[in-house]
Amino acid sequence: MRKSFVLFLVFPLILILLNTACSRDRQESAAPATTGFHTITPAAAMGLIQTRKNLFILDVRSPQELRQGAIANYHLVPIWQLGKSFHPDPDQPILVYCAVGGRSYMAGQFLYRNGVREVYNIQGGIAAWKKAGLPLVYPST
Repeated sequence: MRKSFVLFLVFPLILILLNTACSRDRQESAAPATTGFHTITPAAAMGLIQTRKNLFILDVRSPQELRQGAIANYHLVPIWQLGKSFHPDPDQPILVYCAVGGRSYMAGQFLYRNGVREVYNIQGGIAAWKKAGLPLVYPST
């Protein structure tokens, strides 16, 4: 009984914290600034992909989530591997996404705080990308 009571209190608190972390300090823009951490719309992300040839597209989902589709030219680095096996060029702009935007927000903040000068997070993740009707690739897993 006590365990379910704790879960009843803790789970909503975690959801509130994730929602707050994913929604604060967001910036939406058709043409975001070129330094800093920015959360942008899928349409703005598509504009970056089309205009910034050196953009590194980072998918922080798990390999199993690739079945939902991915953005062309993505690099899969699950969020739990960011500090271990992924060492980005701090001068290369990074576009990061996940399923709905929470993990990519945290990953983008991590990258920015660890020296990457230009980080873009897709608001709403791959779900928002799909909803906007933007192109996807479906890798074989």
